[in-house]
Amino acid sequence: MGDIWDGFDFPTLDPVNPVNSNMGQAVEQTPSIESIDAMLVKRAMVVFFIIDISGSMKGARIGAVNDAIRNLLPELKKREASNTNAEIRVAILEFSSNANWRTLTPQPVSSFVYDDITYVSGGTNFGKAFHALNEKLTRNAFLSAAAGSYTPLIILLTDGKPSDIALYPEELNQLKKNSWFRYATKAGIAIEEGALSPECKKVLLEFTGNESMVLEAKNTNILSKQIELVTLTGVDFVTQQG
Repeated sequence: MGDIWDGFDFPTLDPVNPVNSNMGQAVEQTPSIESIDAMLVKRAMVVFFIIDISGSMKGARIGAVNDAIRNLLPELKKREASNTNAEIRVAILEFSSNANWRTLTPQPVSSFVYDDITYVSGGTNFGKAFHALNEKLTRNAFLSAAAGSYTPLIILLTDGKPSDIALYPEELNQLKKNSWFRYATKAGIAIEEGALSPECKKVLLEFTGNESMVLEAKNTNILSKQIELVTLTGVDFVTQQG
């Protein structure tokens, strides 16, 4: 980005009879407010929460997810306020037998009002979630910020093994062809039963591609802390690394 106008324009103290007069030259116009604003526009940093809402998430599990995200928002607002380059936005996808975007577009964290998620009956169809995510990870959809976007942070939360074990791999393979997904910072949290399930942790490892980014929340108290840790650390990493 070019030099940013600082608002001060001191005149040159020329001699009374200057040898080279500038009187015949065009006067440079003062930048408009619109042009200054354009130079100060922040790049979008989208945090994606992919949340399992199948029947097994009933009760304390989905409650812990709701509490964690709600408590995160003030911390994310503080980070945005202290960062001159990044506007933090939130996108939430819930899935069970089907997938549904709770946010029709990524919501600026500065004005985002979180509505609690509730569980539904149904299975844990990861393929539906991967397909829905792939559709939105483009400049024509959720990464269309005018000033550009940082690579996203994507956090997958689940307590179950896949109900579509024969089908989800193809959707995940398609998702992995998406450049935004490949370069995204990704984390997966296996909740309670999921932490004890090799099948669940296998999906999360395939999703993140990094064993160190697959976390085990063996109880809901740990879950809330892990969601906060992964989100805040991920936001700091992405915005500082660019």
